[in-house]
Amino acid sequence: RKLIFNFYSRLGCSNFSEPPGKPTPHSGSIRSLFIQEGTLFQGHRRWHAITENVELRRGEKIEINVPIFRDKNVPKPFRENFGPLGDNGEAQRLAKDDHVYMDSTGFGMGGCCLQATLLGRDLTEAQVLYDQLTVFCPVMVALTAAAPIFRGYLTEVDNRWIPSLGATDDRTRGERGLAPLKPGELLMRTGRNGSVEWYLSEEGQRYNDLPLSYDDKWVNLMMENGVGKALAQHIAHLMSRDPVSILSTQIHVDDQTETTCFENIQGSTWRSMRFKPPPSNSDIGWRVEFRPMDIQMTDFENAAACCFVILLAKIVLYFNLNVLIPLSKVEDNMMRSQKRDAVNTEKLWFRKDITSHNVATDQPIDQEYDEFTVNEIINGKKSFVGIIPLINSYVDDMKVDAETRSTIDQFLNLFSKRAKGELLTDAAWMRKQVLTHPEYKHDAVVSERINYDLLKKIDLIARGHQTCPDLFGSHVLKKLP
Repeated sequence: RKLIFNFYSRLGCSNFSEPPGKPTPHSGSIRSLFIQEGTLFQGHRRWHAITENVELRRGEKIEINVPIFRDKNVPKPFRENFGPLGDNGEAQRLAKDDHVYMDSTGFGMGGCCLQATLLGRDLTEAQVLYDQLTVFCPVMVALTAAAPIFRGYLTEVDNRWIPSLGATDDRTRGERGLAPLKPGELLMRTGRNGSVEWYLSEEGQRYNDLPLSYDDKWVNLMMENGVGKALAQHIAHLMSRDPVSILSTQIHVDDQTETTCFENIQGSTWRSMRFKPPPSNSDIGWRVEFRPMDIQMTDFENAAACCFVILLAKIVLYFNLNVLIPLSKVEDNMMRSQKRDAVNTEKLWFRKDITSHNVATDQPIDQEYDEFTVNEIINGKKSFVGIIPLINSYVDDMKVDAETRSTIDQFLNLFSKRAKGELLTDAAWMRKQVLTHPEYKHDAVVSERINYDLLKKIDLIARGHQTCPDLFGSHVLKKLP
């Protein structure tokens, strides 16, 4: 049977796959101490190429370190010996104390996210949606957290964000600021994965406070041909990356009529949002992708999350909301929102007045935002209306039929109660299953037995054969075969 799982708990552990295989850390495409070559998708060469080329371009091993869960029997410091796995000393050097170390793109691309694609009526509306929804990315990361276990260990994070950042970081030492730049290189703040780095709407330019690397000549060329400055800077920054995979049939194409080369770079840069111009030879319009959410364990949760994002876009346009804050604060929020139980324990930067666009340009920007709990953002407080009350007002105005309204209410109730701490996120529920398992030894280790029992419960719950008040309260999922 198939399970919907954000990140397989024992990916990279001994015999984690069937059939089992032996990793080959010094040969093949993946070159991992933990993941064998046969686990790479064999149906398309693209994934082998990306896996090889990210590390080849970087010039050294992938480096992913996730803080281990601090339980009473976890050694202090927690430090693994990778020698028996064939380490030549590099992994031992890169692994941090008290962290779970991972060494390949498989630990990023081996996770699953939930994406929603939205169509703007024109370029301007798509730019507005891109910017406004960017601010909601950390909020949805906290609300959809579903990845607390990596390489068989409980960790101090609830989301796949940190592994995904490291897994696709193909920057050279020069681009990372660790060595002098070579000809053709630019200093790059981040790898190919991360939070949005540049607002695109006119209103967003005030809040672009992150340095962006690009070649001015490409910006000027685009502006001379009618592309707006912010969008030109965004595309020039995208095109400062090298391709990490390309099909032989797509090398010689007519760039005057085909967007193949652009789509290649665009499709191998994985941000929390993606701005998607219309492709060549198509009547598809201007789109944006909302990309940060962890995929959920059940169809109900995934439907709820997608619907919630669509409703966020609807209220942004319907009420002409302005949730913009400096992008440095959004980036800070992304790091906060992936921490253990962030939905209940972390505060996120958010705009104090989201219904007004009348901002005095001489007013300090830092007076426009403050720290909010996720509950305050979602459900509101005395001085802040809250997102779900706005959604309810919008749905009321739309006068939807009773059945549709009932479904929407179920979806909103899920996230309202998660934000209040009345329902667990998938990550919190998984963590609870491990911590209360009779074989758990308070050492952060998720054994094969614990993992099996966890997967078995997920299967029963997802198919509606077992109720789960911790996740759904009184809501009962539809029973599936």
